[in-house]
Amino acid sequence: YNGMKYAEAIPQYESVTRDPSDTWLAKHSYNLAWCYLKEKRFQQALSTMARALQLSTNPKYVKISQETLQNLATFYTYVGKPLDAMHLYLRTFQDPFPYLI
Repeated sequence: YNGMKYAEAIPQYESVTRDPSDTWLAKHSYNLAWCYLKEKRFQQALSTMARALQLSTNPKYVKISQETLQNLATFYTYVGKPLDAMHLYLRTFQDPFPYLI
């Protein structure tokens, strides 16, 4: 991932994201989502980023909800559903404007 070899990183991340005991599972899912996005696998990218957000709410895993929320709209946009992102932020936050900007 850090070397921008996304296609090579995908199988590695897919493997490690199968281990629910890994406390870094949310972060690995986040990185996998970016790899999918860079490889133009947009639907997989969105669903994986949504999973990273969900996992991040579990205290068992490293918390990355802020990073995930900041980038989620990008993933919705690539899938062609920017309004879905807007609605997500509107119903999730009392002040959604930092995310909408």
